[in-house]
Amino acid sequence: MNTKISAENLSPITHNQIPVITTELLANLYGADQKLIRQNYNRNAERFVDGKHCFKLSGEELKAFKVQTSKRGLLNISPKVSHLLLWTERGAARHAKMLETDQAWEVFEKLEDCYFSQKEKSPVPARPAHRHNAPTFRYIITLTYKDVVTGQEETFRGGANSPGEIIQGTAKRFGIFVSEMITMPVGAYY
Repeated sequence: MNTKISAENLSPITHNQIPVITTELLANLYGADQKLIRQNYNRNAERFVDGKHCFKLSGEELKAFKVQTSKRGLLNISPKVSHLLLWTERGAARHAKMLETDQAWEVFEKLEDCYFSQKEKSPVPARPAHRHNAPTFRYIITLTYKDVVTGQEETFRGGANSPGEIIQGTAKRFGIFVSEMITMPVGAYY
């Protein structure tokens, strides 16, 4: 049976609350052979940081991962597997770069949009009717600033779609120019 897998219909698999993808799935999506993915990794192992680009599972950690994913019907990992590489978004990007194919880059863009940006599916609470048109953001921010001299605290909440928007929004909210904010020493306050 050869089921067509696409980035849009993958259920999220996470490890340490980070979306990950197996070598088998990555190869299938990129239109590459698993062997080529493994060879590219082995040839460039020094460029892959464990926990940043991938997770190397073995022993009890692998056993727990197998149980977690099989219970949820996400993966069927062979009992014979003694170690498993899971790729993070950054690791998947490195493989797309090494493969240098249009398909790999197109699929990676879809993975960014549809897979790596989602959290594990959980029951979604019903939203009040007035929130249906609320904007969606990649980052929801709650910032609390405390003046250590007066003890006064101020908290604000907002949303942003990039780290740059977070910096600009914070600076705007507190009347600081972004260039000043970037050059402020750690621990500085007004």
